[in-house]
Amino acid sequence: MKRQEQAALGLASLSLCCGIAVYFFFRTTDSLRLLQIAGIHEYFTSTTLQLTPTWPNLVNAVPSGTHTFSFSIFTAIALGLTKRTLFLSCIAWVSINGLLEVSQLAESCPLQIAQCDYRLCRTFCACFTNGTFDWYDMAFLFVGGALAFSVVATLQADDWSIK
Repeated sequence: MKRQEQAALGLASLSLCCGIAVYFFFRTTDSLRLLQIAGIHEYFTSTTLQLTPTWPNLVNAVPSGTHTFSFSIFTAIALGLTKRTLFLSCIAWVSINGLLEVSQLAESCPLQIAQCDYRLCRTFCACFTNGTFDWYDMAFLFVGGALAFSVVATLQADDWSIK
């Protein structure tokens, strides 16, 4: 792995950790779906820091951007980092996260899944029914995709200029 790819991987990992930190420090554990799937969310305290009224929407939207940023880079590196794979990875993750965000506009979980007895089914439905559509999330996921492309393209500028 080239030094530029290592730097991109490090930035993506750091970004993902920052997004996860928002969940742990600024949201209740009810919003931590992976802990619910694992059945261990009750072992974590439900702490929420008090934010000023003007900032909660911005802070709560950070994970949307960091997720898009990180997974765009992870995917591009896994596919073999080129301008094309980076661009397609960014488009794919902006689209995936955008669709997931838009699906929170209404009760979008089919009744058959909602009535399923398995914890995974209930947790899957909770992602849609308990989620709230937010324009800040939409904006941040676009920013995350654009930043992923810009940052990695800048890191790779020397290599890509000769191709």
